[in-house]
Amino acid sequence: MKINGVFNHIITESAYYGYPATIIELNNFHYVTIPNDILSKKMIELSPKQKIVLWKGDEALKQLDDIGEVVEILDNEEEQYYHHLETSGKFVYDNKKPFFYICTTPKTEEDADYHQYLLEKEKIDDIRVITDLKFNSNLIQYATILAPKRTCVKKGGNKKVEQSVLEYCIENSIKYLGKIHCDTCKPKVKLYAPSLN
Repeated sequence: MKINGVFNHIITESAYYGYPATIIELNNFHYVTIPNDILSKKMIELSPKQKIVLWKGDEALKQLDDIGEVVEILDNEEEQYYHHLETSGKFVYDNKKPFFYICTTPKTEEDADYHQYLLEKEKIDDIRVITDLKFNSNLIQYATILAPKRTCVKKGGNKKVEQSVLEYCIENSIKYLGKIHCDTCKPKVKLYAPSLN
């Protein structure tokens, strides 16, 4: 499997915001290849208390066969794991297995339209749209979750965007996804980060 690392943190980009999880960062460009059985053992060894495994990164579903193999190994353990997927959804398909929860973040209206179809068929659980109510405004109609688009320009600029997106969510009965401050988004040390050499 092509990974960047495995670490324990909280979920920050889905309806499970705030839940602790073992996060597996997948990467199809800058990565280390690790055998699936070794990854599974390392996850169990490093994360014995985590019940949610979050798969995320560069189009995770390109590695679906490997994910399925790791899930199968973990499912043979005594503990029950809940596998979540966060993806742009470019490669989402009409089958939810092996995931308990799937959140997509479409980039185009064509993708969002397909995700809406999958949502209605209960093949995915949430469609997240990042917006300031102008950026991605054409995708808002598909959203089950809105997340405020952040910039680092003017002081206080993000607060205005957050407030306007929050108000929109309240008025339209859409889940709002706040964001943890940037310096706490990533752990200081990954539990398992294989060498890139």
